[in-house]
Amino acid sequence: RKQFPLPAGNYKAVLARGSQVPYDAMAVSQVFSISDTSCDPSGTIIDVLEDKGNFQTLLAALHATGLDEALRTAAGPLTLFAPNDDTFARLGSGAIADLLDHLAVLNDILLYHVVAGEVLSVDLTDGSITTLNGDDIHVDLRSSGNIVINGNTLVVARDCLADNGVVHEINKVLIPPSDLPSLVT
Repeated sequence: RKQFPLPAGNYKAVLARGSQVPYDAMAVSQVFSISDTSCDPSGTIIDVLEDKGNFQTLLAALHATGLDEALRTAAGPLTLFAPNDDTFARLGSGAIADLLDHLAVLNDILLYHVVAGEVLSVDLTDGSITTLNGDDIHVDLRSSGNIVINGNTLVVARDCLADNGVVHEINKVLIPPSDLPSLVT
């Protein structure tokens, strides 16, 4: 039996297909991931991002393009691979300002982080997934249990459920291959 040291908190186990039970009632033979209950469904994907508090730059970008309202009102389900504020900070304020000056490119980049359907971490498989901008992301399930997107982006928090989908926090901004030329010129 493998032990998982967890900080103090109110945890639930998230079973395949999203059903939740208290952690202490979890059968050892079940396949599960641990999720802090702060990710319990508490509204839309946008509400979850606002509640988490570390997605302010992503929320501002979504607002600038109008995608915030789409993610708030979409019946879904949708899956969002969400870069956190530290991720955007590593881009630098100049890069963020440039993206805000080119909303079509920013819109395309943001749609590259969204997948149709609720894709929980247990549903992910090695291979490609088509995003809402039409380009594919590549998923690599590592033997360590890590989920890597496009070879260099780590999913750092999984399965944050929302009423209209799920959010996976990632440590890099995903750039669609079709936008690379516009970003380097």
